Amino acid sequence: MAWDRRSVSLGTPISEAIARQGGADNEEGGRGVRSSRLVAAASRAETRLRENSHKIEALLTQKAGDAAASAKTAHDEADAVRKETDELTARLASAAKLLGLLNRMFASKALDGDCLKITELHSLKL
Repeated sequence: MAWDRRSVSLGTPISEAIARQGGADNEEGGRGVRSSRLVAAASRAETRLRENSHKIEALLTQKAGDAAASAKTAHDEADAVRKETDELTARLASAAKLLGLLNRMFASKALDGDCLKITELHSLKL
């Protein structure tokens, strides 16, 4: 009796497949021949499962590596944004200081001829 693929579908337990294929004796030598064919088929299926398992494991390992690299890139970009934010905050503080100085100068009407305050204005970096 030849292996009947139609009697076993994907997901059928191997023991059930062996029971279905191991029916009555035949002229080829009975159940021993059929059982050895079933064991060989089960062995091939197990080999395919292992190969696919290794492929899946390799893919998952690659995806994990990609995720780690992506996380590092995001972390580096966040650090760059933090550094730029710190620089902008410092520039904003300088601008606020300059604005406060200008307000005081206008309030005291000392803008004309006050060289000291003008020198201080030029020394501020924005």
